[in-house]
Amino acid sequence: PEYATALQYALDHAYTIAFNAGYGAFLDAAEAVLQEGLSVEEALAQAQAQAETAIADFAAAQEEVEQEEVVIVAPEEEIVPEGAVSIVFMAVSGPGGLQPYRDLIPIFQQTHPDIVVDLQTPNFGAGNTYLRSVAADSDCLQWFGSVTNEADRAAVLNMAPFLDADPELGPEDFYPSAVEQFSYQGQLWAIPAEMNLTILYYNKALFDEAALPYPSAGWTTDDFLAAAVAITRGDDPATKQYGYVPQEFELNEITIFMERLNAQLVNEAIEPPQLTFTHPSVVEAMRWLTSLTTEYGVKPVFITDITGSSTFAEERNNLIENGRAAMWVDQGFDSFPELDLSSLNIGIVPLPTGPTGTAVATNSVTGYYISAQTEQRQACWEWIKFLTDQPIAAEFGNTIPAKISVADSDAYTQAVGAELATANRASVAGLTGSSTELRLSTSASWLGAGFFWWQAYAYDQIVQDGVCLLYTSPSPRD
Repeated sequence: PEYATALQYALDHAYTIAFNAGYGAFLDAAEAVLQEGLSVEEALAQAQAQAETAIADFAAAQEEVEQEEVVIVAPEEEIVPEGAVSIVFMAVSGPGGLQPYRDLIPIFQQTHPDIVVDLQTPNFGAGNTYLRSVAADSDCLQWFGSVTNEADRAAVLNMAPFLDADPELGPEDFYPSAVEQFSYQGQLWAIPAEMNLTILYYNKALFDEAALPYPSAGWTTDDFLAAAVAITRGDDPATKQYGYVPQEFELNEITIFMERLNAQLVNEAIEPPQLTFTHPSVVEAMRWLTSLTTEYGVKPVFITDITGSSTFAEERNNLIENGRAAMWVDQGFDSFPELDLSSLNIGIVPLPTGPTGTAVATNSVTGYYISAQTEQRQACWEWIKFLTDQPIAAEFGNTIPAKISVADSDAYTQAVGAELATANRASVAGLTGSSTELRLSTSASWLGAGFFWWQAYAYDQIVQDGVCLLYTSPSPRD
C-alpha cells in the first residue's frame, strides 16, 4: 500500500518534458565546475544564457512550422479478403528499418491473398528483450539465435515438423554456421534469415603506391601483418600513414583476431565453463595483437576504456577519409559519424585467417521463429518460406542471406555490389566455427564480464602503459 500510494502521487504530479534545452546547458555547467574549476555562479550564468538562446531558437522554429499549411490525408482503408487469416509478424528493425518487409508484403499477398501480414517491431521500451517475450506478442518473428534457454524454446515451435512436411526446404539449404545458431540438441528452432558479417576494407591507392598485391580470400594474419608494415609511413601522429586502423572502440576487434590466432579463451569441457586467459595460446595471440602497436607501430591506439573520449570516432574517420589508412575492419559502410568514401578507391576482402586457416564467426545471425501460442502455424510457415527466398539482407548493412541459393543469386549481387557480395560469400564459406563469445552468449553470458576485464585492462595496460606480457606453466589447479 505504501508503494502504491507513492506511485499514485508520482503519476498525479507527473509532466512530460517536450523540450529540454536547459538540461544540456545544466550538464555543461556541472562539467565546467567539476572538470575545469569554474565557479558555480559563473557556470550557471553561462548555462542560463545558453538555455535561453536554445529556447528562443526553438520557439522561432516552431513559429515557422505553425505558419506552414498542413494537409492531413486519411490513410486508405485496408481491405481484408473474406476468409483471410491475419498474422502478427514481429521484425527486428535494422539500418533499413521495416521498409524491406513493407515492400514484400504486397508481393507475398499476390500469391497468398488469404494471409494478411500485420508487420510490427518489438517494443524494447516495455522490456521485450527476450525471445520468449517477443514470441508472446506475435504469431511469428525475426529474432536472434538464442535457443539454449529452456523458457525461450518453450515459447516457440520446433521447426523439424514443418521441414519434414515440406520437401521444398531443408537445413542443407542454409549455411551450416547459420543453422548452428538455432540448433539445440539436434533440433532446429528457427529458419536462418541473415548473417551479419565483419569484413576488411582497404585503400587500393596505398597498396598501389607500396607495389603490393591486393589482399584476397584465403590470406592469413601473417600476410596482413606484412602488408600493414610495408604500407605504414612516418612517425608524427599528425601526418602518419597507418597500415591498419581499428574501430574507435578497439575491444570490438580483439577477439576477432585472437581466436583466428587459435587462442583458447575458455575451457568449455568443464561445468560451468571457465576463462583461461593465462593459457599459453592466449598469451601468444595477445602478444601478436599488441605488437601491432608496441613493436611495429602500424596502427593508432583508440579507446580501450569505456570512459574514453568519443572524439576517437571522428579521428578514425578522418584517417580513413584522408587516405592515411590502408586497411580497416568494419561491419559495413554505416558508421557514426558517417564515413565519406566517395573520393577513395576501396577494396573489400574477407578477414585474414589464422596461420592454420582458423576463421570463426563472430557476428550475430537472425532467424524466423513461429510462436508456440499462434493459431496460424501454416500461415506463418508460408510467410517464412517466402522470406527465405528474398535478398532482404541487402537492406540491413553488411549482411548476407543465410539461404545459400539466395546469397549466390544475381539479385543479391545487384543489391550490394559485386565486390561486397564476393567478399561476403567468401567470408561465410571460409568459416571454421563460431567464436567463444558467440557460443557462450546465451549458455554462459555471465562470462562476458570477464571478457571485458581481460580486453579493457590487459590489452590497455600493454598498449597504453607498456606492461610486459608474462605467463607461467599452468598448474593442475589452474
